[in-house]
Amino acid sequence: MAIKNFWISTIIDGRKTKLEGGPKSKDGGLRTDVMVRENGKSKIALTITCTPLYDDLLQIAVYDDRGTVVFNRAFDR
Repeated sequence: MAIKNFWISTIIDGRKTKLEGGPKSKDGGLRTDVMVRENGKSKIALTITCTPLYDDLLQIAVYDDRGTVVFNRAFDR
């Protein structure tokens, strides 16, 4: 099996199987929003982006609810 650039695997209470997947194409990325209920309304608490960059680098960045980068790292492909 080919290894994808990015892959998510999430365990959710009440589900029998993991929520898993990754981009289909070699140059594909992904974005995941982690939602939370605050004061009775849905809100994005964190956004995770996975982006293929130039020079065979893969970047993962995490943003908080204000759009501030709280994690940013590039990995060799």
